[in-house]
Amino acid sequence: ARAGVFGLHRERGQAVGSDHQAFVECVDAAVIATPAASHFAVASDCLSAGLDVLVEKPMTETSDQARVLVDLARRITG
Repeated sequence: ARAGVFGLHRERGQAVGSDHQAFVECVDAAVIATPAASHFAVASDCLSAGLDVLVEKPMTETSDQARVLVDLARRITG
């Protein structure tokens, strides 16, 4: 399995990634622990790239967005 880190290193305050789309081809799965406002976009991109995805709470800002992600995941995984 391949792994990567995207975000801000808490202890050093250094950026370890600046564009989630840059890493989707380099990893097998994604844990989305970004500000809630970005959960939908990041999860959608990761699911569309075929990644397994774990999203922290709240999953999305709206229940409609959550339904879209669930439907997308079901379509991709069959």
